[in-house]
Amino acid sequence: MRTETIRENGYFYIKVKILSLAAEAKIIRKQEQKARAHGNRSLRIGLADHRRGIVRHEARHAQLAYGFLRGMPYKRMEAKCHPGCGPDFAKVKSSIERYVCARREIGTEVDEYGYTVTKWEPIEEFNARKAQLLADFDKWVAEAKA
Repeated sequence: MRTETIRENGYFYIKVKILSLAAEAKIIRKQEQKARAHGNRSLRIGLADHRRGIVRHEARHAQLAYGFLRGMPYKRMEAKCHPGCGPDFAKVKSSIERYVCARREIGTEVDEYGYTVTKWEPIEEFNARKAQLLADFDKWVAEAKA
C-alpha cells in the first residue's frame, strides 16, 4: 500500500537521512579501530557509546518513519520488539514533521520588477494535509501499541 505518492516524495529526505546515519556508523566504527590500535581506550569507548546509543536510535526512528510513509504496519517492521524496548514515537513523529510536512511550491512567476517569485500552496491546504498526515500517524501508532 503506497500512500499518496508516498506522501508527496517526502520520504526521499528520510531515505537520505537513513543512508547518512549508516555512513556515520561506518565512519565511527573505523575510528574506533584506529583508537584501539593507538591504545586510546577512553576514545574508543566514547565513540562506541555514541554509535550504539545516539546513532543507532536515530537510525531506528528514521527507518520507522520511512516505513510509515511507505504504508508498512509497525508489526511488520518490528515483529520481535521486546517489551520496554519500544521506539520513541515522538521522535518518529518529529522526523515525519521535519521532512514531510513542508509547504509545496506550486510554481513561479515574474513580478513587476522582473524578479522571480515562488508561489506556495495556500496555508489552509498545507494545514489540512499536515493534519491528515499526523492523524494517519496517530492511527498507525495506536495499531502498533495494540
